[in-house]
Amino acid sequence: MEADEYNHLRKEHNLDWMIDELQRRSRDKGLPDYSLRALREALLNNLSIAKRTFEEWQPPQVRDMFRH
Repeated sequence: MEADEYNHLRKEHNLDWMIDELQRRSRDKGLPDYSLRALREALLNNLSIAKRTFEEWQPPQVRDMFRH
């Protein structure tokens, strides 16, 4: 799928529809059928853990500099 096609479809449909469509196209092309929802959730979870760990790791002086 080209970027233009993706952007066009994304404007017309919601994220759940896009995930289903991408998985359907992968199956049709014989590509590995990974659960994109599970991968997305894992990515968001890892991002949350990384952000929290980074903030906890910083010394208080650094944390205070970036709080507004």
